[in-house]
Amino acid sequence: MVRWWAEKGWEITILTADDGSAPPFFQIPEQVVRVPMNTGRPFKGLVASLLGNVHAVSVLRREIRSSRAQSVIAFGETGGVRTILATRGMSVPVIVSEHSVPDRLLSVQSGRIWNALRLVVYPFAHAVVFPSTEPASFFPQRIRRKVTAIPNPVPQELLDINGAEATEALPANTVAAMGRFVGEKRFDLLLRAFARVAEQRECTLLLVGDGPLRPELERLAAQLGIAERVRMPGNLSEPWRLLKSAKVFVVSSEAESFGMVILEAMACGVPVVSFDCPTGPREIIRDGVDGILVPLFDVQALAGHVKRLLEDDTERKRLASRALEVRERFSRERVMAQWDELVERVWQTAGQPQ
Repeated sequence: MVRWWAEKGWEITILTADDGSAPPFFQIPEQVVRVPMNTGRPFKGLVASLLGNVHAVSVLRREIRSSRAQSVIAFGETGGVRTILATRGMSVPVIVSEHSVPDRLLSVQSGRIWNALRLVVYPFAHAVVFPSTEPASFFPQRIRRKVTAIPNPVPQELLDINGAEATEALPANTVAAMGRFVGEKRFDLLLRAFARVAEQRECTLLLVGDGPLRPELERLAAQLGIAERVRMPGNLSEPWRLLKSAKVFVVSSEAESFGMVILEAMACGVPVVSFDCPTGPREIIRDGVDGILVPLFDVQALAGHVKRLLEDDTERKRLASRALEVRERFSRERVMAQWDELVERVWQTAGQPQ
């Protein structure tokens, strides 16, 4: 999004919650201004959390005013709530973009608090954007009428390196997966499914990512007797150089707001086998056409489809060829045209110059 608008000549400022001591994980265009606000420290206790968030909102308000922004796009429920509060009384339209599954916030105490705040302040947003259509049903009508569904685009960087060779050769029958090592990704079920496949044929699992559950996943792999077949290279800024050499990509999540990894794998020409969780995968995968959707939590079915694609070159190549169509279905031009239209409409509604 930033690159698209920067290339159009827009003046873009990125406000981040970190302290700026570490370089950004992704490269930011030179003409884009980045301002680290140092407001991302975790807070312990109700009082500290309240004071910390008041401070964060104050800093955010100062930086938005300093940037002389004509509009602000806030990412995530925390960013959305803080930004709407920070801009109260300012003639700056706010668009909130969420990539989480709304009702999952209710599963933790802090999430319930942010959810309550979200229900109170989101009516003051000019628009709320989700990458898929289903999340809107979680909200009451006063918020739902502001919701727009705009999917994520295929990363331009992926297309730019498409002709490049993989940075490292992968074993012949590599099954790949990618994501944060957290509970909702259910990589424990992926390991159990892969163990079933590995019992019947030689194969390797490439699990890209990292997170708090890494030690637990490593122990489970050892218990299942597949530790030597599982590779965990950590976070990669350009994982596509490896993914493009995989035979099958697997998504074992119990919840996804969209499933960016699905889009990236398919754009690499790798067929995807995914749990059909409530939102996300079915908005990208056309079941049986360019990928396979499996009933949620059905480990046996997940393993069976992975094994079948490893063994059936014709079927795998058929799905892979159709998977590449996401490059057009979710192209940057098509997706950003929707963002351009939304931003311009918000400007008009808010009385801002175009």
